[in-house]
Amino acid sequence: MTETAERNREAQREAYGEPLAETFRRLMGAFELTQAGLARLLGMSPPMLSQLMSAQRVKIGNPAVLHRMQALEE
Repeated sequence: MTETAERNREAQREAYGEPLAETFRRLMGAFELTQAGLARLLGMSPPMLSQLMSAQRVKIGNPAVLHRMQALEE
């Protein structure tokens, strides 16, 4: 894991309570979804979900996507 990815995972942990990869994997397991399926359900592109999972990006930029993710977690 690169130093940048580790820094980004830590920033995700601070923003969301855990790295987004953990959140997304848990949701994919709970709803029996692929990454592409979860991306569709959340309303984001599969490449964006992949970039968030690999910590190439830190934050979910669309508030509606964040709200849907939080609703699925409940």
